[in-house]
Amino acid sequence: MLFLCTGMIRSGSTWMFNVCRLLLEECGDLDRTVPGYLGEGDDADRVLEQLDLKARNVLLKLHNPGPYAERLIRERRTKDVYTHRDPRDVVVSAHRMWNWSIDRAIHSMATTVSVFERRRQSENTLFVAYDDILLRPQALVPEIAEYLGIHVDEQMVESISAATSLDAARTVATNPAIPFNAAFEFHYDPVTLLHKNHVRDGTSGYWRQHLTDEQAARVVEVAAPLFDRLGYQR
Repeated sequence: MLFLCTGMIRSGSTWMFNVCRLLLEECGDLDRTVPGYLGEGDDADRVLEQLDLKARNVLLKLHNPGPYAERLIRERRTKDVYTHRDPRDVVVSAHRMWNWSIDRAIHSMATTVSVFERRRQSENTLFVAYDDILLRPQALVPEIAEYLGIHVDEQMVESISAATSLDAARTVATNPAIPFNAAFEFHYDPVTLLHKNHVRDGTSGYWRQHLTDEQAARVVEVAAPLFDRLGYQR
């Protein structure tokens, strides 16, 4: 079976990927011959179409599913988890992480709206808020496990919570030996998918210190459905 993590950029999607990865590894059901990240859209689709999804469990992280992945989600042939965050924080985080201009980050956020709407309409997606990842990560683990159809005990929950904590992520992301991936042109750990210096301050609401009133209003305008559907205060 295929398992997808399809959240917004900079929304805790890598945390989600690693929780799902560890849950599947605990069950001995994860095929590690397939990399956890294959690219976006058509690039990922080309690989997915070649996989025999009935014979093995594959976990992938991507932000923009292509048509084939979309069909798998819609037809309930995959489990799909979508992480989300206040769009203004997403814009600022992308700006700080990748040195994107604010305009570029806002444009990227605008493309997220249609992806989110398809996730919502599929009625086959588990939605997880970034604030919940920050405030109650351990409580989320059994909820995610239930959605994936995996039984967990208290010891497993504690182990996975520790392995996916902010401190654990910082240790991986600050490792000077983290490899460079030529295909995607950045440094990242091929197991956890954590980028070099992936973890910043890990807080919510810091858009107030980084966006002008005009910039914040633009984000609200282009991402209005996300505010309406997900309950973020304008």
